Amino acid sequence: MKLSVHSQATRRQGFLLLVVLVFLFMAAALVVSLSESMLRNIRSTATASARDDLRITAFSAMEIALATLAEIKELDGKLHSPSQGWGNPMSYAPVQWPANTTVTVTITDETGKIPLNPPNRERIQQLLDSLGVDFSQGEELIDAYMDWIDEDDLERLNGAEEDYYRNMTPPRKPPNQPITSHDAFRYIKGFDELFFTESGAPNALFKRFKDSTSFYHEHEVNINTASDAILGMLEENAGLDRHALDDLKLGLDQKAGTEDDGWPASADDITINSDAPVGYEAHVFRITVQVEQGDKQFQLAALIDDEGGSDSSNGGNNGGNGGGNNGDVAGEGNGQSGNGLLIPGEVNVEPNPQSDDEESKTGDSGGSSSQSVEHSVVYTNGQWRFLELNENRPEDG
Repeated sequence: MKLSVHSQATRRQGFLLLVVLVFLFMAAALVVSLSESMLRNIRSTATASARDDLRITAFSAMEIALATLAEIKELDGKLHSPSQGWGNPMSYAPVQWPANTTVTVTITDETGKIPLNPPNRERIQQLLDSLGVDFSQGEELIDAYMDWIDEDDLERLNGAEEDYYRNMTPPRKPPNQPITSHDAFRYIKGFDELFFTESGAPNALFKRFKDSTSFYHEHEVNINTASDAILGMLEENAGLDRHALDDLKLGLDQKAGTEDDGWPASADDITINSDAPVGYEAHVFRITVQVEQGDKQFQLAALIDDEGGSDSSNGGNNGGNGGGNNGDVAGEGNGQSGNGLLIPGEVNVEPNPQSDDEESKTGDSGGSSSQSVEHSVVYTNGQWRFLELNENRPEDG
């Protein structure tokens, strides 16, 4: 009888011990789960904070690029060539960035490219010839391009309209209005085979064509920033003395990127036919800012032109009248402070839906139905108009 009582007490103690152990296990699991959740939240907060810091740094670098362009224009009267200093704004206006942060800024002159909206048949043909495309094939390509963007359904001699594209796999439909993306050429008769591989990847010829053409201006081509293909075209068709131009650009030491680099500011500075279709000023710029800190990065890209002010081409030379306005220009528009600066979080940074990097099976056909595209202005600070302002937040790693 005593043995039975003892056994029952032992079993009760064992049961209580088991309950305690289960409770301790569940409590430990809960603590671990809460710890992991807190750690994830801390990491997420830290990552978001780091990206916000990178974003602020990117907008600051964009301001420096804009201020550099504005100051050089103020000092020299006009913007001609990257050799004036605006080609490397981080060297022109050095800044001490946060520790372990790398900031890269590139400014590309879109005015140094042949405009495609509206298209000039003769110039496009000359460019294709300079790129190594024979005359008859060039005629076919241009006819197909003109049919792709014109308003009617009348097929040119070597062109193609909706009937042709309807029978393709998959079927396509011409937009019958100007395109705003080089990627749209993958859908146009002839260009699809000339510029792209069988897998659809752009080839080297496509890159050279893209580097020589633009949808974003209607100015004469700025000879100071023109591609080799365009300079070869001008040498062949407009009497350009390429060697004299190169000598002027390289300066006395014949080295690029040095202080004595020059640039032609008018036809008087080079040998070229008087009726040559060239200009000597930069008006439209693509600015890209890349900020990296460890495994985190942030990119800010803008397409701007100088139509933001009432006096966008003031001519003349203002001489050494001191530092320009440093971008502190008052103006109308969304997302600006009283001094016209970009403010992260206040600027309308919605990307242009017809950006040059997007794909569209209808040719990425933004703009009006005329041969000239009116680009929407997302922001203006009185000095510059922003035609595009895009942010890119790549994943970590």
